[in-house]
Amino acid sequence: MAEGNVFDKRHIDESEKNDLGGVLEQLNLPPSVVKFVRENKLLVQVSIAVILIAVVAFSLYGSYRKEKIQNGANALSVAMEQEGQARIESLLKVESEFSGTSSALWAKISSAHEMVKENDVENARQYYQDIRAEAGKSSPLQPLLALGIAQTSEILKQYQQARTEYEFLKTQTGFKNLGYSGLARIYEIQGEKQLSLQVYEEFLGTLGDGGSQLEKVLVEEKIARIKASL
Repeated sequence: MAEGNVFDKRHIDESEKNDLGGVLEQLNLPPSVVKFVRENKLLVQVSIAVILIAVVAFSLYGSYRKEKIQNGANALSVAMEQEGQARIESLLKVESEFSGTSSALWAKISSAHEMVKENDVENARQYYQDIRAEAGKSSPLQPLLALGIAQTSEILKQYQQARTEYEFLKTQTGFKNLGYSGLARIYEIQGEKQLSLQVYEEFLGTLGDGGSQLEKVLVEEKIARIKASL
């Protein structure tokens, strides 16, 4: 009679099925590890279960997050197709339903823009300030938000706040021209023509040979006008 196959399930002792240590010995693990596993079998099993649950949960969250981001982007696109109050209401819905996503952040910024159009300037400025605090100092949105705060502050005749924001914009790539022109304009509004002239001349110097010819002409005209009024 042929000998039984050693791999036949009928030849596996039931006690060996549950002998985790025996399995570990076959893996050539150190005796100390095998001993620890035997003595803490339940702890090891629970730890493995927790790790598996965490992996599954992370995978599910990743799928949920991806779907939320996509749905948020779609909702934002639909909201931007609206007009007036309907757009503001749709944007507010995107903010509440998709919080924590970039779509919600852009919805807030767009809401602030719409508030300005609707002459709700005070609330718009507060919105810009809240978004800036939420975005953090390192956010690339800081210059855009500073511009919103500067312009709404200027409309509200909060000139000191506007000046502070325009000063910041002077240091930001892509916003320097807006910073210089805004600051010079504020000084002129406040009757500080000498300071306004100084900012315009500094602005003209930053344009250099690579600056827009039209921009240079406009700045030169403003400089000439202010000089003529001194």
